[in-house]
Amino acid sequence: MQYCDTWQDSEGRPKNLLHGYSTNPTCTYEGQAVNCSARYHPPGTEVTFICATGFRSSNILPQPPMKCMAGGYWSRQRVPCAQECGQIATPITQFSANGYSINNTVVPWHVGIYVGHNEKDYNFVCGGSLLTPDLVITAAHCVYSEVSKNAYNANTFRVVAAKLYRGYNNVTNEDRRREVESIIVAPKYKGREDNYKNDIALIFLSDPYKLSNVVRPVCLEFFDFSEKENINNDVQGQFAGWNFKDERELQFVPAKSQMNSVCQASLYDISSDKFCMYTQGTSLACHGDSGGGFTARREMLGDVRLTFSRDRFRHYLYGVISSAPSAGQCAESLTTLTNIQHFADLIRTAMQKSLDVNA
Repeated sequence: MQYCDTWQDSEGRPKNLLHGYSTNPTCTYEGQAVNCSARYHPPGTEVTFICATGFRSSNILPQPPMKCMAGGYWSRQRVPCAQECGQIATPITQFSANGYSINNTVVPWHVGIYVGHNEKDYNFVCGGSLLTPDLVITAAHCVYSEVSKNAYNANTFRVVAAKLYRGYNNVTNEDRRREVESIIVAPKYKGREDNYKNDIALIFLSDPYKLSNVVRPVCLEFFDFSEKENINNDVQGQFAGWNFKDERELQFVPAKSQMNSVCQASLYDISSDKFCMYTQGTSLACHGDSGGGFTARREMLGDVRLTFSRDRFRHYLYGVISSAPSAGQCAESLTTLTNIQHFADLIRTAMQKSLDVNA
């Protein structure tokens, strides 16, 4: 009897055929539940899949079970589910002196990036935004050595999602820690010497997050050349960070963006891949907010029937906080952000790798 292998594909390449972050399998043999994690399954084994939390079916019609056939091969491939994005579970709860104090369900894509000095002691470096369950976007200067002119070793960092308090060891039961597998810094990034042009980095995590009401990716959309500058002008949005008071609690800061040509009136040396924002009210963008995302809620494109909700609005990422000019701890006026529209190919390639390998 030839058994079906779940750890490699038909051409002998290593691949987990039954598991991915977008689906949950159920395996049966002769009507009895069996362990889907086992490597080999006898002919007659059937596998059914449901979409994991935060994903929806990419098929209009239901798929038949995946069966182990008599020749020791599977009847079909697993079909990954499509990722939902930009959804939040609860509204803002209260107003604080420097922004809106929130619980971590309001910005479920926001993560903290930490650098380690030993196995237990990690210091906060920057924020970031979750694009897929195992991919984070942040600022290149957060992970880049000005001395070696390369990204720091991936083993140096930890990423924490659903982080209510900034301190690494100030935890709640919702903190989700991950090691870093690899880091991609945008080509041609030179750091301080080039005024932080191309200040974008992508972080692949060693283990994907399970999506939940406190861990969800943000939405992305890319536009053609004629729109990629204007899309960031006069956008009423927000960014997340941790305040500088008491336990350094997560907060939500309202802000409004201006496109590059408008920013030049105040920031004469702003690079072409940037736009700027100014915070509103008493809130400020501070040093630790670097790497975090400027997001705005807007109507999504496409067929609303393909989503979990009838709500057509989602939160989209517009830019990544790069620097706060002429600021010490906090920017008193304008903050510069890297426009993700200039890095569409880099980001799309990384997201596709995540989907191809782990979804």
